[in-house]
Amino acid sequence: MFNYDGVRTADYIAPKQILANVEFQYSVGCRVPQSLGVDVTANGITRKIAKAGTPLVIDFGNINAVASAPTGPTRGFFTLQITTAFANDESITIDGVTYTKKATESVADKQFSGATAAAQVTSLLKMVETDDYDVAAVSGATDKIGFTQKEVDTSDTSGPTASKTSSTGAIGSVTKVTDPSLATDGNAVLLHDVIVTEGTKNGTALIFGFVNYNRLDADVQAKVTPGPDVIGKVSFLSV
Repeated sequence: MFNYDGVRTADYIAPKQILANVEFQYSVGCRVPQSLGVDVTANGITRKIAKAGTPLVIDFGNINAVASAPTGPTRGFFTLQITTAFANDESITIDGVTYTKKATESVADKQFSGATAAAQVTSLLKMVETDDYDVAAVSGATDKIGFTQKEVDTSDTSGPTASKTSSTGAIGSVTKVTDPSLATDGNAVLLHDVIVTEGTKNGTALIFGFVNYNRLDADVQAKVTPGPDVIGKVSFLSV
């Protein structure tokens, strides 16, 4: 072998073995971005390390594509705007439940009040309930009602149903703010620590196997749960 002058080696991190069983596993090469790294100081030198056990999203149709971090689960968030205030005895129906404008508010009777759209939204927020969405005010918008999925449903991209029976009051269409279908779940985990201080580097993605949860660093443990948690076909065991 050629001995190139100036070539040096240095150990900044100890090799980490995270597998609970080294025989039952399958892994592939991957490209690890700097964004997956965290600062680690060893021997007085700080390096950015993508740690073993970190959940990944791998494009199995293009292994050479740079891996990314999972973004899911994401609950869908939708808004409904009252664009014109309702007159007395006019109604708005949200997810099958009808609320009627009255001079006096009654939560029990689903009667909302208020002279303006903002006042009517404030009143409605006290009584609107749905099976699938948590209902709350929308920050920075007094004339809107916010609906957040109680459980992630990636097929729900339209939000709650809304209609009105009035000639005075008006509502806008339900607006999607956060799209749960855009969430990505991890399908692999990083098998070894990778130094990404200088940018994207090559790594190894575990796509099937069993990981010993107790061998993961605390910040990586926070991203997974032993037992029921499965990332792709990788299981985590506390052994």
